[in-house]
Amino acid sequence: MAVFDIRLPNKKYVETVRGVYKYTVILVLFQILSSFCKKGKTVNFGFSGDILNENFLNTLCLILIAYLGYMLIFQELISIN
Repeated sequence: MAVFDIRLPNKKYVETVRGVYKYTVILVLFQILSSFCKKGKTVNFGFSGDILNENFLNTLCLILIAYLGYMLIFQELISIN
């Protein structure tokens, strides 16, 4: 049961609004988590260098935590119908 229930007048935009909400929350959570991890240092996402370097694994973990935060918390807060 969601805390907020948003009902759209036109059903064809429901999936679009859900997708925008989902990816916005995930990106904001990722930004917050990465800013807490780096504490003012330059962010290196690890997309160059070795295949599974430490920076890439850190980025992957932060993305997974942000996704799980959406699925477990934010998806339950707002219901879009």
